[in-house]
Order: sequence, then C-alpha cells, then structure tokens
Amino acid sequence: MASSDSPAVKAAAAGHARQLNIGGNNFGPVYMAEYAPARRKVPADNTLPLPAHFEPRQELFEAAKGALLDRGGSGTARKIGLVGMGGAGKSVLARALALDLQVRRTFRDGIRWVYLSEQADPHARLIELAGAFGDNRLAADSQHRLSNLNELLARASCLVILDDVWNIDQLREFELTGPKSALLITTRNQNILDRSVTIREVKTLPAESAHRLLAACAEQDASRPFQEAAQEVERQCDGLPLALVETFFFPILLANLALIVVLRASEEAGLILLAGLVIVAANVGLARYAWRRFGGQFLHRVDSL
Repeated sequence: MASSDSPAVKAAAAGHARQLNIGGNNFGPVYMAEYAPARRKVPADNTLPLPAHFEPRQELFEAAKGALLDRGGSGTARKIGLVGMGGAGKSVLARALALDLQVRRTFRDGIRWVYLSEQADPHARLIELAGAFGDNRLAADSQHRLSNLNELLARASCLVILDDVWNIDQLREFELTGPKSALLITTRNQNILDRSVTIREVKTLPAESAHRLLAACAEQDASRPFQEAAQEVERQCDGLPLALVETFFFPILLANLALIVVLRASEEAGLILLAGLVIVAANVGLARYAWRRFGGQFLHRVDSL
C-alpha cells in the first residue's frame, strides 16, 4: 500500500490523478508530473514583422482594433474574427494589430500566435500554447489541458491569435475564458464563427491600393507604360494582395512586363502584346493556384502578403 507521503497519494489528494482509458481498457490512474500549480510566464512574442510592401487599410485597421480593445461586459475572453478569401490580407492585418503599441500595452501579459491550417493538429498546438505561457503539466485530454490553461490565465491580459482556422473543432481547442484576454481569429469560413465573435470582413484591395502595391513590388514608378501593363495584372489578381505580391516570385513575369512596355512602342505590338498578356495571365493563374493549394503553409514560412 502506498505511503501517505508518496507522490501518487499526494497527487490523488490534490486532484491531479486521472483515469486512463484506452479502447475501453482501464489502465488506472495517471498521476500528473507536476503537483504544484504552474507559474504563469510571459511567452516569447512570435509575431512576424510586417512585409516590406505593406499596404495599410486604416479604416479596417481601426475597426478591428476597436473591437479588440473593447472589453464589453461578456465576462469572458472577447473574440474577433477577420474573415476573407485566401490572400486578402487577414494575417498581415492581424500582424499590424499585434504590433500596435496600444494593443501591446493592453495585452501586457503576452501576445502569442497559434499557426493553424487545414491539416494542423489543434491539440498539438494547444500543448505548444500552454507551454508558451508556462504550463507544461500533463493533462488527461484537451478539455483538461484547456481548463488548466484558463485557470492559469484567469487574471491575465493576453492576446492569442489563431491564424488560418479551418473548422469549428480547431476553435473549440482554444476557448479562453479570462475576461481580460482576447482571441483574434483569421479564417476564410465565416460559418465556423458563432454570435459571440465580432466579425470584421477583409475584402480585396481597391484599385488604387492594388496599383501602389504592385508598383512597389515591381520597383516601378507610376509611368504610363507601367500603368497599362499593371492594370491587366491587377485585373487578373482581382485585388488580392497575396496574388499581387506572389506574382513576382515568378521571374518570367518581370520579363513579361518589360516585353509589354517595349512592344507598346513597336509597330507589331498588337498580336505580340496579346501573347505577352496571355503569359502574364498564365503566371497569375499559377500564383493563385499555388495559394489555393499551398497557401496555408506558405504564408507562415514566407514574410510576404
């Protein structure tokens, strides 16, 4: 029989024992490795810097920031959803919010990103999040781990950013309850957000902003030849910031733009220009396909829109 001073007995008395049941087989109590409460710490800030060619959208930024800083009277962590199609700039807007001085002062106990995707394991991400805040205790399941984390952060002012959420099951892993904390969610699917979430829609860039972004990426001025060539690219990209920037990962497109500028002045510009535009459109189509296919993982590895 175990001594009253044994770790197992102390764990059971403290409520840190859980029955382990796998496939209907009961393996008895599992005792937590740490019996004392976890000590909260400020996590390392894993916010990426803004891209070099950041195109601010002040009205949208202020609307999202206002919702983020408004505690209201819900008594639980507020939730803000940035919703828009892939490549619209949701994650970059979230970065701008996370880097804002007023936001950082408000959430003085830590800002932490959780990078998700369609294939991400939300429980593994929850373990990483808990560890970042200083909670490395074992837990019987996700619900137990989330309960421990909420207990740890009950009086803290924290901002957790759930980036690229795909489904409701992923959201359920991160239901923070601390009234001073907030969840900032980026997703393409508004249907996964319930009525407790304040939604801010991230639309495509207006024509003027799209042109500035494209010109900055191409390191071109607003000359007429460039404008005429760029307008077709902007039209094909449909105002998507990521598509406008990602297009320039294809070196051949730079040659296409130069070709268009040269051919505009040539006598045979008609058919050859059309061929050049077809090549540009093909490149943009490839960029947009690459985003749809690989964008969720790509966005977290490349410092671009």
